[in-house]
Amino acid sequence: MTTTSDRVNLLDLAPCHEALEEELLAAAKRVITTQQFVLGPEGKALEQEVAEYTGAPHAIGCASGSDALLLALRALDVDDSQVVVTTPQSFFATVGAPARLGATVEFVDVEAETMNLDPAKLKEYLASCSKDSEGKLISPRSGKRVTTLITVDLFGRPCRYDQLEALACENGLSIIEDAAQSMGAGLNGQRCGAWGRVACFSFYPTKNLGGAGDGGMLTTRDDELAERLRSLRVHGMAPGGKRYYHREVGWNSRLDELQAALLRVKLPHLDAWNASRREHAAAYDDAFEGLEGLTPLARPADGVEAI
Repeated sequence: MTTTSDRVNLLDLAPCHEALEEELLAAAKRVITTQQFVLGPEGKALEQEVAEYTGAPHAIGCASGSDALLLALRALDVDDSQVVVTTPQSFFATVGAPARLGATVEFVDVEAETMNLDPAKLKEYLASCSKDSEGKLISPRSGKRVTTLITVDLFGRPCRYDQLEALACENGLSIIEDAAQSMGAGLNGQRCGAWGRVACFSFYPTKNLGGAGDGGMLTTRDDELAERLRSLRVHGMAPGGKRYYHREVGWNSRLDELQAALLRVKLPHLDAWNASRREHAAAYDDAFEGLEGLTPLARPADGVEAI
């Protein structure tokens, strides 16, 4: 019989919060004392720290991981004339964001051994597309132009970006990396957040770097794209420009200062937490080895998981 004491919770935030209680409370007090609750020094500092951590030159805070996807797509001018290709194995936001912009979502299946988007199946899909007079890919399913690929680093495991980026480059696609679950993961020495045109992170409490509520972050190597993302998150106002002058329609999607301050306390511990998760996962793999009907995912030989 299973009792309450036998149960292992899928999520228990108490241990890490108890260990960091003094620092977390001090960070919250700092924000309350300064009375800068939106787009203040904590958010700017976290953006710099995340940029340094991921290796991407720019990090832009926003209200959630879902908003990060929406902002990324809008910054790339995705609209109802286009197809966004992605995996069917993900949280709803991965398809919800392009749908909100009117784009058509088309799926390419996953690899059984990783549960991430299969480069071989993507190659087959792209080969099935025709080209218009400008050389742009046209989907055989919808007849619309294929412009964007959203990859998902599911369960903290990076996609095969060495192959996916080559395919995207050959076919003129922009990659948006949905790295909501993979802060700290990497492939061939490069961390998640530095692949493709732009990457999207979530700081929802269940994530391996989670806040005390909703929050998100985008990272990019593209200077112009970063500037536009900063504008879109504040209703289309130009960063550093005249207040209440809007150059386009955006959203209200800022990462608030309280979340940023708490996340800054946690970020230095992330690598150790991820290593602990990998140790626990390895123990489960050993325990489940040989069980009929259960095949644990193989550990990547050339990458680091966040799990």
